[in-house]
Amino acid sequence: MKTTDCFVAAVMALALAGCFVMSTLPSMGPPAHMRADAAPPPGMREACVGQFDGARLPLPGRHEAPLTGLCERDAEGRLVLRPER
Repeated sequence: MKTTDCFVAAVMALALAGCFVMSTLPSMGPPAHMRADAAPPPGMREACVGQFDGARLPLPGRHEAPLTGLCERDAEGRLVLRPER
């Protein structure tokens, strides 16, 4: 075989091996903050204590522009402050 044929065969073998290895790795899925079952950030539940469903409140923390959120029910029925979009 020519040197270029050996090189091409080696590259193809490595590519095939890489595909096999990548297909056996577990899927990592979306980042934790984007999962539906992810817990809200600290302070988001506490901000809605004593509020009603749909209450508009300022978001806790330091922000240059004022941000607000709405108290909404999560999957467990608890009020959580969610940023307005």
